[in-house]
Amino acid sequence: MPMKLHRDQFRWKNGRGHDQKPILYSQKANTYGLGKKQHDSDQWWTKAFDNQLKSLDVSNSTSGEVTVKQTVTNATPLGMAITSRYYIKFVSGGILKGDVETAVEEKELDTDKKSEEKEKTVVKKEKKEKKEKKKTSKNSSSRSSQESSSIAEGKRIEKNEKNKKKRKAEETRAERKGKKRLKRLLEKEMASLQALSVEA
Repeated sequence: MPMKLHRDQFRWKNGRGHDQKPILYSQKANTYGLGKKQHDSDQWWTKAFDNQLKSLDVSNSTSGEVTVKQTVTNATPLGMAITSRYYIKFVSGGILKGDVETAVEEKELDTDKKSEEKEKTVVKKEKKEKKEKKKTSKNSSSRSSQESSSIAEGKRIEKNEKNKKKRKAEETRAERKGKKRLKRLLEKEMASLQALSVEA
């Protein structure tokens, strides 16, 4: 086939190539076909979160404190019974304490240790005095020295008894403080558990 006929068939002109019209392609300007329907996934988390926020009542007091109260409870008695069954077995890991609380407790422990050390030193001194008294009583030959030593020993024994009573009173004070601390911690934990059960 001659070249000229072949070019004429495809509308070639000398030196110009194809026709001057560009090749057109179809453009999609509507929402027909795959993209016509809007894709709405089930956003259950945002719905649940919004419902819980709607059931809360937030109010500001004159002192600047913000109080939050739950106005609508979504829990049923049956659901509460099921969840409480599992929370009975729950063991609390304790309450996280701040820097100030830990510093106060450390100071109390230090004072307790110091008082225990003082008591130990007092007991050691008493033991030494008793040993010395025994030595002196054995060495004394006359009755007058024995009588004077027995009187001194009687006075020392009375002082020792008074000191023992004071130590017992101090120990009971320390025990009372410890019991009070435990009571406070238990009350806080019970209050937090009750708040959790109310929220659930």
